[in-house]
Amino acid sequence: VEAPVEAPLEGPGPEAGPADALELEHIVGGANNSLGALVAHPIDNDAYVQAMNSLVLIGSLSDPHAQVCLRGHDMPVTALAISPTGALIASGQEGSIHHKGFHAPVVIWDYETRSPLFTLLGHTRRVANVRFSPDERFLCATGEDSLLYVWDVGTGEVVFAKRFNSPVSIFRWTAVVDGPRRPHYMASYCVKQEVFAATFAFDPVRRQWNLDGQLVACPNKAERTYHDAAVTMDARYMLAGSALGEMAVFRIDTRVFCATLPLCTGGLTAIAIDESDHLDENAVAFCGAGDGTVRRLRGRDMQWADDGALVTLPAAITSLSFTAQRNRLLATTAAGELYALDALDLAPTLINAAHTGELTAVAFGEASDRVATASMDGTVRVWDLSDYRCVTTIRGPKGVAPRCLAWGSNGLLITGWNDRAVRAHRASDAEQVWEIPNAHRSEVTAVCAHSGPTMDYVASGAADGGIRIWSGTGREMLVQFSEHTKGITRLMVDNTHPHLVHSCAADCATMTYDLRKKRRTLCRMVRSGAFTAMCQRLDSEQEVLTFDVNGRVLFWDCDFPDPVTLALTLSITLTPTLILPLTLTLTPTL
Repeated sequence: VEAPVEAPLEGPGPEAGPADALELEHIVGGANNSLGALVAHPIDNDAYVQAMNSLVLIGSLSDPHAQVCLRGHDMPVTALAISPTGALIASGQEGSIHHKGFHAPVVIWDYETRSPLFTLLGHTRRVANVRFSPDERFLCATGEDSLLYVWDVGTGEVVFAKRFNSPVSIFRWTAVVDGPRRPHYMASYCVKQEVFAATFAFDPVRRQWNLDGQLVACPNKAERTYHDAAVTMDARYMLAGSALGEMAVFRIDTRVFCATLPLCTGGLTAIAIDESDHLDENAVAFCGAGDGTVRRLRGRDMQWADDGALVTLPAAITSLSFTAQRNRLLATTAAGELYALDALDLAPTLINAAHTGELTAVAFGEASDRVATASMDGTVRVWDLSDYRCVTTIRGPKGVAPRCLAWGSNGLLITGWNDRAVRAHRASDAEQVWEIPNAHRSEVTAVCAHSGPTMDYVASGAADGGIRIWSGTGREMLVQFSEHTKGITRLMVDNTHPHLVHSCAADCATMTYDLRKKRRTLCRMVRSGAFTAMCQRLDSEQEVLTFDVNGRVLFWDCDFPDPVTLALTLSITLTPTLILPLTLTLTPTL
């Protein structure tokens, strides 16, 4: 079907949807810097629940393919909890920018069916804590709006709400005490540097539940912000980690401050208590810090000591959680890594790795089980999709980030960087093989390469619209093209004629260059819609596909100056990092 460029191109709207939607296979990596963003399942020793952007993931330590995504949030998940029996999951999010009021809902999920039970409204801005009561009857949530809500888990109804002068940074249920008619609940919470021991009980006179908090006496009135807290099994002591790197010990049953222990730098961000250790009267606490250290302490009341078990991870600790059998401690870091620490000696085992910055490129090699990704965090990673492990990490010079990548011959990864250089590394061991410094006058935004018996070259494009062709052996410049007026977004070697190189750019133009003739042979433009990516069909007439910021996918035939097909029109901006050259069988209707 032929469609003139100047005419409005129309296709099936977003409500029509594809006939066969792509199924999400797996999410690799993903960093969430919210504290407590991972919780181990209390019954299943291999299962854990993790917050990743707006998703809640259920993963397995033994089977990397066993991953389930729970979708119910439209903003990053900032708080996560799992009930004591493991039957329920609760998750809270940042305030939504997609709806009026910046509402931050809390979702309760059924773990077995992987389906939402309730969506609880009330909080705005950001949910900071969610906690199930020990008997799973109530769920408490606190947020940056200084509100504290308690819901009945069985009905989803609000049973208590209170606004504080400042946000409640920590809330922990401590015990359930049987009463003559109804049980009452003991809890502790922190508001700034103040710690409260509270009773949550039903008031028969007012016929409603009430939270009565009593201030814990503390001789030191220094300003503190508490990041995390854990309560001992006997519900007598609460250990709280502060932003000053101290562990504060509170006797919550008598509301007395016991001790403060300076432990680390960067803040004490995570605390986990080993409740299985009953060899003596001492409690065992594992403390994770902003300096990446995890240490083990033993003690009680005012007497605590480091027993020598210490491990240092590459980045700040964001969560600590014991597995069901309490033989391993799951630790996440600000670098997006998940480690399993042996509870005896804290020996770390890397489970998952991740980029910490925006992804800028992704590309498959000749085999479909290896994929490379580039990120603004300054790294290029190679992933093995058979088990989703990161097998190679390539790091550039300090302060430099990769903007594009392509696979070359013999397992080379060719990358373009924002310091204007083009580099090649071996994907097997991250060793740099060669470098072209100052390859362009601005950052390199697109690369491609071809190596064959007749031609061996590397093509690079830059943010200033320039394209340069380099010898694949000597790396000297062979030819330069300057037809584009804005940044190059994609370069691609033709499927059947390797002497042809296709380009697309932010100037709404796509061009084809003949390297044998050293000149441009085709130029195609649209009035609006900067091109963000392109690929080429493997079947039919080998058409080139372009993707633009207006959400359009256009098919271009080398024999026609105008696009021959509009395959898709999206209501959102389509900015793919890379579209793989899959065989397409879609027959669009214009």
